[in-house]
Amino acid sequence: MLVEPTDLRHTHTMHVNGSQWLGEPTNREPGKCTAVRWFPFEQLPARTIDYPAAGIHAFRAGVAFSTRGWSDLTPEA
Repeated sequence: MLVEPTDLRHTHTMHVNGSQWLGEPTNREPGKCTAVRWFPFEQLPARTIDYPAAGIHAFRAGVAFSTRGWSDLTPEA
């Protein structure tokens, strides 16, 4: 499947500490899950991975930017 740039619109940016992925969706952990599937936003599986679920919930709430996995502590000078 090819997605054209004109088919896209920015809806949410999530800055996640320690997570990066690039590629075609595939089931790379068959011992942990049985398939890769598409779901309606309002019917996500209970065991959805936390950072994609957080981004989806923020998108649905109209939040344009969020963070996940970053400490709220300010580093000492």
